[in-house]
Order: sequence, then structure tokens, then C-alpha cells
Amino acid sequence: MQTIDLTLFDVHWRLLCADQAASDLLRRNFSEFVCAACPRDPDEWIRIETGAETRWQLVRPDGEPLPIANTYELLYSVEKTLTIATQRHRPDLFFLHAAALAIDGDAVLLIASSGSGKSTTAWAMTQRGFSYLSDELAPVDLSTMSVHPYPHALCLKSAPPSPFALPPTTIVTAHTMHVPTESMANVSRRPTALRAVFFNQYDADAPAPSVRSIGPGESTASIYRNGLNQLAHESAGLAAAAKIASSVASYQLITNDLDRSCALVMETLRSNRCLQTT
Repeated sequence: MQTIDLTLFDVHWRLLCADQAASDLLRRNFSEFVCAACPRDPDEWIRIETGAETRWQLVRPDGEPLPIANTYELLYSVEKTLTIATQRHRPDLFFLHAAALAIDGDAVLLIASSGSGKSTTAWAMTQRGFSYLSDELAPVDLSTMSVHPYPHALCLKSAPPSPFALPPTTIVTAHTMHVPTESMANVSRRPTALRAVFFNQYDADAPAPSVRSIGPGESTASIYRNGLNQLAHESAGLAAAAKIASSVASYQLITNDLDRSCALVMETLRSNRCLQTT
């Protein structure tokens, strides 16, 4: 068995892999979390074994082994296991389905349903001066209103347009493309103060990218809808969503042209003084 030790939000994980291919893939996708072997027993573990009828199977302390047919299913299943268990270990954090970027020491969230261009926009922003925190999981510390990083490899479902081509190091599976953090110019590795939330929507027919400010009521509803662990918080998470909405600026962002969308986000942040100019 190949052994990989990870640390996520102070939780120690051990991944045990039956072959080198699985080990190499997981190391590349979760490289930011890899740590030295812990002298104590891990808090959580995952074992990737050779499957009886499929390439691999994922084994956990409880439950039946999960069949894994290919690299796409391997990354998806391990990612899902990590994020679900992490939410259980850290109920103090409010987890959002959102991309998180940083600029000038402040964090910005892109919140959207799957297929709305969130990760593609996040990738473009990393090429236009923003640092990468996460492309889909944004844990917010409500006591400090800061976003914790979750910098796994950025995952895209389709190739972005020029000039935002993916690097040669991209991990390609049957359904997804994963950009390792080693291929990104800047990666944020510490909690960062949240300053703005953009609710992202892709519209190919829109004449140009656009942005409008929205109030705390509309923002609260959208934040709550994209929460992942609402029941761990007061009033089933509604108070947490309202606190975020009332603490930071919120916007509706329509994207299509990625260069113009990135410029519009930056212009909005600076014109509304969400960020300090340098």
C-alpha cells in the first residue's frame, strides 16, 4: 500500500492506495494538503483497493466498499468523502458551495449552481491577478468573517476559451480537467477576510458582462441556498447566511467574455471600495 498523509482544517487523514497510479493521482490533486506522516493514528482514513469487478474500490471504516471504475470516479469519490467528513469535524465553519479568490489581501466568493461557469471564471481570475483559495468549497469563519482556503486542483468540466488555455500539467479524466496548484501563479494558504460575494451566472447571449448590487435580503436567500451544513448552525443556518449578507457587499454577475468579466469584477471591487487600492 502507498501511503499519503493529508491535513485539512486540522484534521489528519491517511490515504492508503493499492497501486502507484492511484497514489500519484491523489498526490497531484491534493498536493496542498500533503503533510509529513503523523506520529499518531489518523483522525480519518480512506483505503483505495483493487476492485473485484472495477479498477478500484474505496473503503472506509464503516459502510460497504464503493466501486471505482476510472480516474474521474476516484477523484470525485475521494473529494466527496473528504468534504463531507470535514464538515462533520468543523461545524464551527459555515461551508458554502462557492469558488474563493483573493486580491490585495481580501477574499471574494463566486457563488453559483453547477454549470454556471463558476470554476471557469475562477480559473480566468487566477490568470488576471487573483490568488486561488478554492473552486467549489468555501468555509467561512463567522466569528472573523474570513474564508479558509481549500486549494485542491481546480476542476473544470470543459476547456476554457483562449487566452485561458489549460497548462500541460492538467489532469484529464473522462469528464473533468483538474489544474494542479503547482501550475497557478498564486495560491492563498491562510484564512482571508471576506469582502464581497458575486452570484455568478453565465449568459452567452448577453451583449456584455454586467454586474448589479443586490440587497441583504436577496443575498441571504442565495447564500442560504448554497450552504452545505446549514443544520450545524443557529436557526438551521439562516442566521449564518444573514450575517454574511449583512457584513459584505453582494452582487449579481453575468459573465460571458472572460477577460471583460475579470476586469468588471476588479472594477466593481475598487469602485465600491471593497478593496484598498495599491
